[in-house]
Amino acid sequence: MNEWEWKDLERKEEIAAAEKDQGQSFRATHVKQKDLQVVIDNLFKYHKAFKVQRKNEGSKGNQFNFNYIDINCGSGMNTKLEPPICGSPITAINTCIAHDSMSSRFWLCDQGEAQINELNRFCKNNYSVYRLNRIQTFQQDNAQFLKELSPKLLKENNRNINPLDVYGLLFADPNGIVDHPFEEIYAFLNRFPNVAVAINWGYSASARVHSRSYGWKYPSSSTMRLNCNRKYWYLAKVANRYTMMFGTNHEADNLQPLDYEYSLNGLKTNKKLAEKDASTYVPSQSVCKKGIPA
Repeated sequence: MNEWEWKDLERKEEIAAAEKDQGQSFRATHVKQKDLQVVIDNLFKYHKAFKVQRKNEGSKGNQFNFNYIDINCGSGMNTKLEPPICGSPITAINTCIAHDSMSSRFWLCDQGEAQINELNRFCKNNYSVYRLNRIQTFQQDNAQFLKELSPKLLKENNRNINPLDVYGLLFADPNGIVDHPFEEIYAFLNRFPNVAVAINWGYSASARVHSRSYGWKYPSSSTMRLNCNRKYWYLAKVANRYTMMFGTNHEADNLQPLDYEYSLNGLKTNKKLAEKDASTYVPSQSVCKKGIPA
């Protein structure tokens, strides 16, 4: 092996170590953050119309914040790679404040103390909205976080807020072997019908539905989407294992509408698993008419 081959190998090992350290692949993270930006752009397109609609419906609210809720935020930045990779919270903050810095609020949760401390340091040094208390971080279990967040969203400057006036995005993207807190997600989204959801749902999640030996209890994707109770569903991206489903009550641009045929061909990269699905799948007419695949 010559000198250049050794350097290339060392670089690959360095990248692999950095990715393992923070649980995020360079390619996957880059793709997902671009798609997250598209999702947030779509929600801000409707944000002004949402304010007008709620006022016309008699709402007494005057804030109508855009709430970005990240239940697996991590440290926000993988600085061990060159160039550093922005994670979901930094991507969301940059995108939101470019649209409307004063109405954007960020609720960021992670179990790791080191990750939350690093995220706090980065936000404090780079964002004035942090000093305005518009970026709040929480080191705790994400299921408990969602339970405790609801009353916080319903209070602003000692005023009660109607759940229908709460607008924004719930982002669920755990790294590694971590389950989504489905029951808490369902309860939260049904309490706040104007909060959209973007949830990581790649090949690994699909495989867990079919192979109980994994030990995780994933619902089928149709069950998940029906319980989230959102009218429109999109695939933000298909990139092998890394797939984001986006559910909202408003139509979106620049995203692939989700249907069974597309999800079968796009989400399932394991040929035998896909063939097994195709041979055993029995469509529910009521579900298919709503455009919600199994």
